Amino acid sequence: MMGESPFFTLYGFNPCTDWTDKPSPIPQVVLRLDQFKRARQRAQELMIKAQQSWVRHKDMPKYKEGDLVWLEGHHLCTNQPAVKLAPKRHGPFPIIQVMSPVNY
Repeated sequence: MMGESPFFTLYGFNPCTDWTDKPSPIPQVVLRLDQFKRARQRAQELMIKAQQSWVRHKDMPKYKEGDLVWLEGHHLCTNQPAVKLAPKRHGPFPIIQVMSPVNY
């Protein structure tokens, strides 16, 4: 079905997109809409706060040549018969060259 939206494919019509925000005569509806708006605003604030904390934690430990580090062994292929028998970490390995702040 080329050129059709997934909604049209499933339901046979396109949804109405010209929704207008007019006040409701029912107080419970007005209260519920206000709760939705506040919850959305709070979620957006928390999302921005989380994004800022990611930027704040970007300063990972800075290693220099000669430092000893452990290598996480989760994604390494070893000759162990089972993953749970393989070591969790390998090392310590000395840093030979610093290529970038995250590559050693």
